Amino acid sequence: MADRVLLDTNVFIHALGTDQFMVDQCTRVLSAVADGRLEVAVSVETIQEIVNVLSRRNGDRAGAVRMAREVANSNPLIGTIEQDVSGFLEFADRYSGIGARDALILAGAVNAGISSVVTSDKRFVDVSEIEVIRLSDRAAITALTSI
Repeated sequence: MADRVLLDTNVFIHALGTDQFMVDQCTRVLSAVADGRLEVAVSVETIQEIVNVLSRRNGDRAGAVRMAREVANSNPLIGTIEQDVSGFLEFADRYSGIGARDALILAGAVNAGISSVVTSDKRFVDVSEIEVIRLSDRAAITALTSI
């Protein structure tokens, strides 16, 4: 089995979207997870982002909480620990285009020994501490999910 992969919030959000290409890419990733072909982790920050984004998007907080609970219960979680704070500050300082929450998520992933992140976030492109697998990259998602 390959190293663990962090699933960014947008994997779950795009899976429910209207852009069919992105829905298909996310479905490939989530199916590989469900089939046991892909070992992943999800940040606890992602769980709160799911509630926040989906609640704002559709006004259904109860539905957003159900989705976040399903994600939390079906994926290993990485939390924020004391060592992540210094990593967060390094990421926040080094990559000014990355939001604070994303810097914290990436610092936690690096500290947890996670090798890569699946995301559609274009601001991650310059990050060198972790491999960034773009959801828009069909070949990369095919390679990742064909393990």
